[in-house]
Amino acid sequence: MYKFLRLAPLLVLAALATACVSIPKDRMQPVPANAVTKAPQAGKSLVYFVRTSKYAGILPADLYDDESYIGSIAFGQYIAYQTTPGKHLFMVTGETAEFMPADLIAGKTYYANVGAHMGMWKARFHISPQNGDLPQGELDSALNAAQEVTLTEGGRKWAAENAESVHSLKAENLPKWEKSGQLAKRTLQSSSGR
Repeated sequence: MYKFLRLAPLLVLAALATACVSIPKDRMQPVPANAVTKAPQAGKSLVYFVRTSKYAGILPADLYDDESYIGSIAFGQYIAYQTTPGKHLFMVTGETAEFMPADLIAGKTYYANVGAHMGMWKARFHISPQNGDLPQGELDSALNAAQEVTLTEGGRKWAAENAESVHSLKAENLPKWEKSGQLAKRTLQSSSGR
């Protein structure tokens, strides 16, 4: 026990150093204030993925539409994802993978909060759909307090290099998630589009 207590500060420093290296600055870039996304493009659905919790805020949450990389966000950032209407299975990865099914309607805007919780070795992430739970003013405030980020060419390259591990993470975690009873709670309902 005494040896562990002596090593604890070193382990904390090592974890912090690893966390600092994890920031995906080469994968994402800020969107200029005069170019932030305000509405869905013609024939598209818009999904805002927002990180509002400071917990594990420096660690990136990697977001996917099925296995197609959307981008990564840290605390105080959001992604405005323009996509095709219809059925989607969104995924966020960290130590494991968590999922959010959705059935999107063209011309509608949807909101999802990306949060973190403690994992065994590193942070685990989850996606919470906003199914009409919050008034529009609160959703707008969350976006106004955050920075929109967008995918870079470096991000696309990173996604291609990591595609196999993402596929494995999904294959390992989706069956467990489907059996966990989270489906109803974690589904982004088509009727929640605004």
